[in-house]
Amino acid sequence: MNIQEIESRFQKAIADKTVWDSLYHSVFRMTMPNRDSFYIDENIPNNWENTRLLTNVGCEAADNFAARFQRIVSSDGQTSVMIQAPEFGGFDDSSDQRAFDSNVTRSANACIIRNLSNYLESAYDLVAGTTVCFRTFDLVNKKFYRVPVPIKDVALTRAFTGETDGYYRTLKMKREEIPYTFAELNSKDFKLNGTPITESNKADVIELHESTIYNYDDGLWHYYVTYGEELLIDRSGITCDFGSDFWTRKPGSTYGIGVGVKALPELNQLNALRYYSTFGLMFRAAPMWLVNQNHQLDYDRLEMKPMELIPVESTGKDNPSLTPLTLGDDPNTQQWNQAQMEMNIKSVMLAETIPNQTNQKMTATEIAARTNRLNTVSNNMVAVAQHMLEEDVRWLLMKFKEIPNFYPEDFPVEDYAKNARITLASTAVKNTEQIQAIATMIDMFNVATPDGSLTAVAVNKPKYANKLAELLRIEEDIILPEEEIEQNMQNLAQQQQQQEIAKQQAQFARELAVEAFKNGNNPQTGLPQ
Repeated sequence: MNIQEIESRFQKAIADKTVWDSLYHSVFRMTMPNRDSFYIDENIPNNWENTRLLTNVGCEAADNFAARFQRIVSSDGQTSVMIQAPEFGGFDDSSDQRAFDSNVTRSANACIIRNLSNYLESAYDLVAGTTVCFRTFDLVNKKFYRVPVPIKDVALTRAFTGETDGYYRTLKMKREEIPYTFAELNSKDFKLNGTPITESNKADVIELHESTIYNYDDGLWHYYVTYGEELLIDRSGITCDFGSDFWTRKPGSTYGIGVGVKALPELNQLNALRYYSTFGLMFRAAPMWLVNQNHQLDYDRLEMKPMELIPVESTGKDNPSLTPLTLGDDPNTQQWNQAQMEMNIKSVMLAETIPNQTNQKMTATEIAARTNRLNTVSNNMVAVAQHMLEEDVRWLLMKFKEIPNFYPEDFPVEDYAKNARITLASTAVKNTEQIQAIATMIDMFNVATPDGSLTAVAVNKPKYANKLAELLRIEEDIILPEEEIEQNMQNLAQQQQQQEIAKQQAQFARELAVEAFKNGNNPQTGLPQ
């Protein structure tokens, strides 16, 4: 891909993103003003003059949404995913493979748990609809960093499959920092458009264009850094250090539509109602006054604010010195049920399920509706969290290849990373349906044969033990692998058989001794008395 094609894609991606910037800006302003990175530097986030935000219902709902999402990423703060070898590609279901999967799972979880706060930040970005991260792995310290990228700073392009196939952003840095930022550049002889670094220009701030693009011809991700017509960096690799996730997207859309976007109309309505109601109260508590000063009204200093004194011309000796300026009838704001609006906002943003009036018992229908709504909410979040963590884990599995002796010699790392079964630990907590099904089956076997013979001959006990351990999330080192259980059962059977033989031999010897004693004391035998 030449520099003209790279720049063309860059400019188009930035132009397409402009439409979404204003929408995401509005969502951040109404739900996360302190995180609103769309503000320019001189503005203060959450300042009333800037945001005019007079309700915290959106902020509260965003906090609940993010906290719930983080609990799905890791419910106990220690484990996040479970990794199993692919069911195909030469990976056998052996104790050695399961032990290897367990070690890989522990390594991946250690990396993910260290970044729980960053996953929380990504959850806040999902309130708007799109979250982008940059992943890096410190090989020396064996640490994984998952850094959220503000959505205002990056533009995306979308593949026909629906996956993101391009990330574009502008990098700003001093001219002298450029050769030290990118290892490919020669810091000694570096020139930018033919101009070397000098004392006079080294502090100049330079804007570079960074483009990470998937190439369908070679199946690799290409990382480009350009400056004008000059291509500074051109590198490629199997993995992409950027990652993106979306709440929901309409077909053909590049960016996601989050719960904050859906709640935005009612958030704006509630905030406007609070805004004008507050000003109406202020004007009635401290109205504007007309001041008799015997001269014409000075329009230059006419300001609409409480306790403002407005000079006016006298209309006669009976004109009072001070006259409050009436504002008309008090609007009936009670027709707007603000409590109901707040509950609607929370419901749309998944902070609440079904609104429940105070001091009112819920009917069975309402309880069922609330349960169904909660299940729907959880399913949506699990689907997004599953994709997010799956992409991160597959990226990590490829990076683990750089750790010496992490994988066995000649291990098919790429096949394992692409096809490994990755599941959320939070959704694998005690699968009660399968456990109940197994228990019901055993009960029915025992009903058919009360002596337990059917259960004894029909159930594969080693597999049974390992399956229950998996469903109950028992640590692998507590329950032995199937092969060891089978071997131990055979050893136990042999011991029992040997004990039974020894018991029978002892019984036979005892019977012989008793018989010999009887014969020795019988006169008819002719044996000595």
